[in-house]
Amino acid sequence: RILLTHSEPGNIYYIGSNNLITIGQLLKQIAETVGISPESETDSALWRPTDASEILNISPLVRLGWAPSIPLEQTLRDMATEISKAYPQITRE
Repeated sequence: RILLTHSEPGNIYYIGSNNLITIGQLLKQIAETVGISPESETDSALWRPTDASEILNISPLVRLGWAPSIPLEQTLRDMATEISKAYPQITRE
């Protein structure tokens, strides 16, 4: 709602929490949320150690009065719940 009423056209607003999380950490949290134990591996041919991890700047939203209020863990639980409702045929094996 804040973006609809207070943002300026043409500006870019990133929505986030300023908490850095890797893809591996996200995979682990998703797996724990849905109760699975996937296997994963890094393809060394595609891994680039010089790629920088960065936190996107949410300060423009903060200046408008926005603050993150839903933790990632809750978002993952909510998504898992909605996916299981929409696709009841999906099972954990």
